Amino acid sequence: MNDILWRNEEDQRHFIIPTDAPLRNGCYRITRFDGGEAHCSESCLASFEVTEAQAHEWAKQEFGAALSDIRQRIDRKIGRTRAALKTARDTPIAPDSAVTADALPALLALAKALPGAILGSLSGDPEKLRTAQSNLSDVQKRLNAAGVDVEDKLAAFPDRLAALREDFRRRASKTGEKS
Repeated sequence: MNDILWRNEEDQRHFIIPTDAPLRNGCYRITRFDGGEAHCSESCLASFEVTEAQAHEWAKQEFGAALSDIRQRIDRKIGRTRAALKTARDTPIAPDSAVTADALPALLALAKALPGAILGSLSGDPEKLRTAQSNLSDVQKRLNAAGVDVEDKLAAFPDRLAALREDFRRRASKTGEKS
């Protein structure tokens, strides 16, 4: 902000004055909205006088610019905080370990996904099998990223269960048992 909005004591006259404008000392008292005041020559203020509507419009624009600046600062701070959190999550918990702090939440995600994956794999429904494969593949990626090396074992688990179900069904049909 290179300009400051001033007003007279009665709030009837408004002035937008650049911060570097040379004002002659005088007895006309003007105040800023933050409480600051100055005593100037009334004649030197004439070129800075604006209407009340212009003063309101200027104040709205300055307020919008200030809010935009604050929003940008907050966004930068949030970005730095997110980066610091990601670094903390991705940093191994011990110098001789690949496991990161994100391992526990990843293991909890596995515990949550596993029952549904088992049911979906054994259901015989191709759509449920695909969902189980997708869910466990996502958990596998998360575990691997957290330093818990599960290779491709989780992503292949639904297929192995489905194959066991199919094998059991074939054997049962040969022996006359129900699956």
